[in-house]
Amino acid sequence: LQAYDRVFRWQPGRPAPAGIAAYAVAAATAFAAIGLPLSSPVQLRAAGRLGGRKLGLGTSAGVVVATGEAIAAAHGRAFDLALLRACDDAHRAAQGGRGSGYDVFAMGQGHVSRYDRQARSVQALAWPHGLSAIALYAGQGANTRDAIGGRVQADDVTAGAIAAAERGLAAALAMADISAVLAAVDAAEAAFARLASTSTWLTSAGLQRVAAHVAAFGGHYRTSGAGGGDCGLGFFVSRHDADDAARAWHANGGLVVATLPDDLRDGGLVAAAEDATHAQ
Repeated sequence: LQAYDRVFRWQPGRPAPAGIAAYAVAAATAFAAIGLPLSSPVQLRAAGRLGGRKLGLGTSAGVVVATGEAIAAAHGRAFDLALLRACDDAHRAAQGGRGSGYDVFAMGQGHVSRYDRQARSVQALAWPHGLSAIALYAGQGANTRDAIGGRVQADDVTAGAIAAAERGLAAALAMADISAVLAAVDAAEAAFARLASTSTWLTSAGLQRVAAHVAAFGGHYRTSGAGGGDCGLGFFVSRHDADDAARAWHANGGLVVATLPDDLRDGGLVAAAEDATHAQ
């Protein structure tokens, strides 16, 4: 495994390396336990830092899923839901039993998807035609385990509002209804802001800068992940505004992590009605 400017090597039967490589070992161990041992060399490369900073883009989950996919391919086994659940088990084990699992399932499914934690399943969704989005790095990483480790003080009203917004977003995506998508994004962020008012580490100066930048270009802002750092998302009905916002962020030294739907096109999960000019 080449990651974080280091090279890690491991063979079955030897002690696991520390750090990010422990996640690859956890995946190999979990797959061996279900009859898919590491039978040939696996080479991995992870790019999770920029200028010495950890980006917080789910590198550990990515390493687990990449390891699982490589081992499955070596055995001629399709990477299905059962193996994705095995990756989730491995990721949790490497984190001392913690973690929601959403990052592993998001990595394994890819594109636009909805994760059901209780059922440990994932549903593919389509990106509505005409909606654009950008993911902007906030300048600092976040400790997700701290954020979801029981320190969040959510009352029933706030938790219910976040859940209702999530259900609304899933329904809006299923119907490719951009107005409903944006309304759900706004409702979710408003509820998250109420939560952050009591659990103050869920927001940061970097995220506030992302939010202000998105608003300045007429976008709708949403904090990503468990908050605390990492990335903020900007949703736009104008592709031109989204591109301008991305260029301005980059020009000011910021990192644009992703632009949507461009980064989804290869999977064919963009809703229909794209004309040739837009697709090109």
